[in-house]
Amino acid sequence: PILCPEPPLQPVCPKPPLQPVCPEPPLQPVCPEPPLHPVCPEPPLQPVCPEPPLQPVCPEPPLQPVCPEPPLQPVCPEPPLHPPVLLLLLCWPAGLTADTQELSLHVQLTSCC
Repeated sequence: PILCPEPPLQPVCPKPPLQPVCPEPPLQPVCPEPPLHPVCPEPPLQPVCPEPPLQPVCPEPPLQPVCPEPPLQPVCPEPPLHPPVLLLLLCWPAGLTADTQELSLHVQLTSCC
């Protein structure tokens, strides 16, 4: 029997080289936080002006003393007409003159009409 020659071994391909391991891309540099805006100090408060002192309160001027009402003048009753004069007015006798003596005499003598 004819021995077939061994087929030649397939040439062993060399292992393809490993893909080169890419180094990790460098991390993006971390930007530092932008500095905060400087905090402006509060503007100083306007100085508080002290309240102007109150005007001194002048004491009330003392009340004028209340003068008591002057007492009412006593109301003098009308003086009664003197009875003889009243009689004279009411009882003038006819024919009597205005002679003072006669008149007084008549008034004294006349007590009623």
